Amino acid sequence: MRLTRLHIHHLRNLNQVSLNPHSHFNIFWGENGSGKTSLLEAIHLLGVGRSFRSRQIQSIIMHEHNALSCFAEIKDDFGFATSMGIEKNRQAHVTCKIGGEPCERLSQFAGMLPLQLITPETFKLLQLGAEERRRFLDWGVFHVEPSFSDLCQRYQRLLKQRNAALKLASRWSSLASWERELCQIGEKLTHFREAHIASLIPFVEKARQTLLPQQSIGFEYEKGWGRDLSLEEALQQSLAQDKRWGYTSVGPHRAEVAVTLGNFAAHQVLSRGQQKLLICALYLAQAQRLEATLGKKCIFLVDDLASELDKANRERLLGLLAAQGNQVFLTAVDALGWQEVCDQFGGEMFHVEQGLVLEANDSGLVGG
Repeated sequence: MRLTRLHIHHLRNLNQVSLNPHSHFNIFWGENGSGKTSLLEAIHLLGVGRSFRSRQIQSIIMHEHNALSCFAEIKDDFGFATSMGIEKNRQAHVTCKIGGEPCERLSQFAGMLPLQLITPETFKLLQLGAEERRRFLDWGVFHVEPSFSDLCQRYQRLLKQRNAALKLASRWSSLASWERELCQIGEKLTHFREAHIASLIPFVEKARQTLLPQQSIGFEYEKGWGRDLSLEEALQQSLAQDKRWGYTSVGPHRAEVAVTLGNFAAHQVLSRGQQKLLICALYLAQAQRLEATLGKKCIFLVDDLASELDKANRERLLGLLAAQGNQVFLTAVDALGWQEVCDQFGGEMFHVEQGLVLEANDSGLVGG
C-alpha cells in the first residue's frame, strides 16, 4: 500500500497542505514546532482514525476553525487507486469516507491503510503494562482476521456485564448467563492471537538478527489464565475471588506478550538504544507478516529517528525499511545526511517551516 496524494486542512499549524509523496522515503525536516510531526499525525488520522499525540480533538484543530480534514489517495501494489478522507469537528463529530462513500464503521476505515508508528514514546511497548503489548498483538490480528474486531467488541460487552453482576451479590445467580458466550468468544480470540504470534516469531527473529545480532530475545504469548485449563474451568476456579474483587480476573483481557532476555523482562536488561531497536524489529516483523499473508505493505511513520540511536544503528534500520520496500515518512531536525539516504534508497526531502512545506530539492512551496 502506498500513499500517493495527501491533503491536510486546519490540523494544528498546518492550514492547507498538499503533497505527492515519494513511494519510498519522505523526509520532513525542520525546527521543533515547525509542523513536521503534525504531518505524521495527519497520516495517522487517516490510518487509525485518531491522533497519536492527543485524545482531545480541541487541541488538534487549528485555532479559529471548527473542523480539520485529511484526504488521501492510496494505491495497492497492483496500481489500483482508492480515495479516503476523514473530518473531525469541535463537537466530536467524525465523518469518514472511502471512495467518496460514507464509511459508518471506523474499523472498516482503519483497515484501509496499515500503519506502523515509531516515536520517542514507543518505549512504552516494553516498559508499561501488558495492555500496550496486547494492543501491539491485536493490530496484527485485526489486519488478517476479518471477524476479530467484532469478536473483541462483543467480548468487552460481555465482560462488562459479568463485572457488573460480580459487584452485586443479588446478581450472582445471573453470572452463568454471561459466561457461556464469554468463554466461547474468549477462546476464539485466544486462538487468533496464538496463531498470529506463532507466525510472527520467525519474522521477529529475522529482524532481530540484523538489528540486535548479539542478543537472544524471548517472545511468548501468555493467554491470561492457566495454561492447562479451558477458560470455563479458569472462570469456575476464580469465581470466589472474582466475587470478592468485583471483576473478572482471568481471560484474554488479562493476556500478556512476554518479551524477555534470559529470566528478565527485556526492558530491564537492554539499553535505551537496544530497546528502540527491539521495538523496531517487532514493528518490522508485523509489516512482513502482513505482506506475507495478504500481500499488503505497511506505511511507516517515524518521528525523530535519531533519538537514542547512533549513526550505525540508524543505517541498519533504514536499510531494513528500504529492503522491505515500505513507504516511510520520517522527521528530522535538520537536513544533514538525509539527501544521501534519498539518493541511495529513493526518496524526497521536504522542508517544514511554520506550517509551510517546501520541496527541499527546488524550494518550491507545496502547501501552507
